Amino acid sequence: MSTTSPTLDEASEDGNILSHWKKWLLVFGSLVLLSFLFYFARVEEVIKALQEVNFLSLVIAFLLFIPQIFISAVRWQLLLKPNDNLSFLTALNHIMIASAANLFLPGKLGDFSKGALVEVPKKGISLAVLEKGMDVCALAGWLALASFYLAPLTLGLTILLLFGSFGFYLYLLLQRNKKKFSQRKVNMVRWLSVISLTNSLWFFHLYQIHWMILSIGISQPWEVNFALIPWAIFAGLLPLTYWGWGTRDAVFIWLYQDLAPASSMLIVGLLATSRYLIPGLLGLPFLLSFSEKLFSPKFPFFTLKRSFTK
Repeated sequence: MSTTSPTLDEASEDGNILSHWKKWLLVFGSLVLLSFLFYFARVEEVIKALQEVNFLSLVIAFLLFIPQIFISAVRWQLLLKPNDNLSFLTALNHIMIASAANLFLPGKLGDFSKGALVEVPKKGISLAVLEKGMDVCALAGWLALASFYLAPLTLGLTILLLFGSFGFYLYLLLQRNKKKFSQRKVNMVRWLSVISLTNSLWFFHLYQIHWMILSIGISQPWEVNFALIPWAIFAGLLPLTYWGWGTRDAVFIWLYQDLAPASSMLIVGLLATSRYLIPGLLGLPFLLSFSEKLFSPKFPFFTLKRSFTK
């Protein structure tokens, strides 16, 4: 008596179909939530707010992509030392490819793809995970700093988030270096440089959204915006909607409900999406030039992509 079982190819095909359904479900959820938010904010009010946008402030916000991309490349270059001595242009190439990959993967998971581009992909991906942990710590740090100007409850929650993020970062650092801590000292200058660059990078991220808020005529002190914006960023990273569409916008409206009309904050939420879209579009030529190798079944990113999209 013989039994039949699905082949590996059939199982893979079923997984890909399920993956596509999940992706389209995220897109559908985003569109439904955005439609509700437009209805809640009233479309005519959103159009009126769009007509009053200060384009000079918006140009300043978009110009801040330049230091963000530059710092990201230098940080990636330093993270890979001394095992991989990448040139700045190669590190920049990795950053742009990862930005383009974020167009197709939710929750900025495309950032991990640059780890698969280095000489030892397994080590590169672990460094990309470490980099994400540092990003969370830096964002929580700016949140804590700005929250000193706000309510004690917000400050208390922020401190808890900060310590939790710092603990996660230390765990990742120890996991990566547990065999090396007893053998040699960590290069403190390099790590301090990486940490400083990470904090600088997130300053420019927050400052960029601060200028987006200013562009729609909402004049709030930097400490208020720096204390509120991170919550919307964290919400946008949740894999509930595609690119954080809808979730990030809803959190912006809720956070600023006593400071700005819903129509204006809905525009801010949509402008915040450009933080994915513009670097992603700029990175597409880099991704396409590398696509033959990047999406090969033998290349680690192929496995990475399938794992994250299933």
